[in-house]
Amino acid sequence: MAKKPRNYAKEYARRIERAQARGLSRSQARGHARHSEAPIRPKPAKPDRTLEDAIKAMRGGETLSAAAKRFHVGRERLATYAKKQAGASRRGRSWSFNDTRERRVPIIVAGERHTRTIRVKGHGPAELAGQHYAEASEAVENPEMFPPFIAKWEGKTIADTRGREYVLSTDPNQIFRAIGGEEIDWSRIYHLYQN
Repeated sequence: MAKKPRNYAKEYARRIERAQARGLSRSQARGHARHSEAPIRPKPAKPDRTLEDAIKAMRGGETLSAAAKRFHVGRERLATYAKKQAGASRRGRSWSFNDTRERRVPIIVAGERHTRTIRVKGHGPAELAGQHYAEASEAVENPEMFPPFIAKWEGKTIADTRGREYVLSTDPNQIFRAIGGEEIDWSRIYHLYQN
């Protein structure tokens, strides 16, 4: 049995009518709200990895167009996401970010045996935690890097969302333990591969 052809004009008219009954404008009904209007679609529940990578590239100095092209996303979609999710604003040809979203980051706290995961607010503290962890990992691979690492990070702290301060570790032995794999439960791995 052949399908009845769709009447797109009637469907569109119904869509506009339903939107007007809800108090929405024609542009909102079409799914392309103006800048002064609220979009009818809800905000995404979780971050989009591709768009987050594009924002990271923009923070590194790439233009919006270059980042959108490299990550295969639309310029408008990236601009809208950056404004809503990362607090982006445009000044001339450059973008600035006021990102206040909470993030979970692993840190190596002075005096603790293992890494600890904390929640931080904003991009700045998360970037600081990431730099410390990355440089600690590099120092574990090349111990000659420990003296400049210690000089750079001695006494540096990071605060979580509740305001608690954590001193970042510069102790080579502690960093080796935290990053070097003592957290792995070898007995579980052994049982996993047992016959």
